[in-house]
Amino acid sequence: MPNKHNNPCIQDSRLTKLETVLEQVKEDNEDFQESLKEHRKSIEENTIAIKEQVATWNTIKLMLGGCF
Repeated sequence: MPNKHNNPCIQDSRLTKLETVLEQVKEDNEDFQESLKEHRKSIEENTIAIKEQVATWNTIKLMLGGCF
């Protein structure tokens, strides 16, 4: 009985499946990296907006005589 693991057709099929999975993983990783860049940009924009709001609140606080 031949060893099925040594069958070139089965080995080629497995290799093709592995290559397909590897390609999908690469694509998923690229998508994830792009999403991460967008998320990072959003965080940076939100951080700037928060700093601007805090500065506005501090200015109002000073204008009110530091009552808070």
